[in-house]
Order: sequence, then structure tokens, then C-alpha cells
Amino acid sequence: GADGKLIIWSIPKKEREDIICCNANGDITDIVWASLKPNELSLIFSCADGTIHVYNANLEPVALNFKHIHTFNGFAGPIEKMDFDPFQHRLAAVGEGELRVWDLDSDWSFSLHATELSTGYIAKTVHFFDQGRGVLVGFLKSHRM
Repeated sequence: GADGKLIIWSIPKKEREDIICCNANGDITDIVWASLKPNELSLIFSCADGTIHVYNANLEPVALNFKHIHTFNGFAGPIEKMDFDPFQHRLAAVGEGELRVWDLDSDWSFSLHATELSTGYIAKTVHFFDQGRGVLVGFLKSHRM
């Protein structure tokens, strides 16, 4: 949220499980779940400063908690939306009028796979489809004055 905090809630326990703070990075702009290995779940979130953060989830029934794995600069400015493709292990994000797609490997190294700059429109949403073989980007009309 706007306070730079992610709060993880347990619905069955009706209580807060964990808090992740990243105040220095500005607002949290999007959150996605990802898995690169069987029986492993990771939380990826983006911030207003363009950073992308990866946390591994410890899924023990006694205490759910998250461990920081990786942070990198995805964009120079805010990220609008992200999507994870579980078939090709890719992360797509839109920000600053641009689409970027990264390949992810099992140790959470990101390598840029593709980038596409929008002209005249603002990229707002991104979604993988066709088992990761395509990516759909939603745009807002540009209202120039």
C-alpha cells in the first residue's frame, strides 16, 4: 500500500501472519504469486520506485513467514502491473509506457527477454495467455493538452 507495507493475513486463523516493510521504495504497486520449483511459493511485488522484490514463502503450518531473496530495478519509475507465467517462467511488467518481459531461472536471476515501448498510449495492465506464448497489454488513451 501507500505506507510501503505488505501485510500477509491467514484467513483460517483470522490473524496477521507476517509484515514486509519497504518504506524506502515508495508505494507498493502490484503483487503476484510465483513458483519456479515444485512445493515452493514466492511472492513478487513492485514498488513506485520501479523496484521488483522477491520473497520466498515458508509454508510451514505453524508459522508462515517470508524471506527476502532478490531485489532489482525493473524500471526507473512506477510499475503499473505485473503478471507471472508459470509455463515459461517469465515475469511481465508495464511501467512508464513500456512492456518488459524477463526470463527467470531457478535461483531468481532475471534476464530481459523482450521490451516494447508504447507510443501515444499509457500501458496499464499486462496478462500472459496461451500458456505463456502470448502477452496481452491493456492501454489507456493518452489525453494530451
